[in-house]
Amino acid sequence: MRSPLWTAAMLSMTFFMASCGGGGSDVTPNTSPDQVSCGFVPKYADGFSNGSGRPINLTATTEPQPISQCSITSLTFVTVGLCLKDAVLSELTAKLTQPNNTEISVALTAPASAQPSCLTDGTLMTFSLPAASINQTNGLWKLSVTDTNNAQYNNGYLVGWSLQLTGNR
Repeated sequence: MRSPLWTAAMLSMTFFMASCGGGGSDVTPNTSPDQVSCGFVPKYADGFSNGSGRPINLTATTEPQPISQCSITSLTFVTVGLCLKDAVLSELTAKLTQPNNTEISVALTAPASAQPSCLTDGTLMTFSLPAASINQTNGLWKLSVTDTNNAQYNNGYLVGWSLQLTGNR
């Protein structure tokens, strides 16, 4: 039996590879017979297949993204990926909206890892959320990013985002 730490490391690596165009699909392969992952690889915030994303003037909200046929009954890991361009992380707040319209704050602290490329522009950063804060897996998800420093005019963009839910059947 593999340790939860090993499983988390492998899932993170799979997530990063998929986000950089190194393969991947909307469902990550199982790492154990009872473990399953559901979610989506980075999608453009504006819902199109290319573009610079949504400007974060005050608040930028993504187009809703669906997760369906997710068989997780006990959630263990939640990872949100953000593709940001020219944004000052310390001036941003983010909220993930679940399919039942419950909002979860995403702590945008300096991430443990950041990749230089995301989709076509920006930097991919991943953030973990407490699994207990998620109460529904299937349905439409969206993400909002707000610039808390409206005194300054920034040219930050929410280019895209991803979501990965991992747990047991």
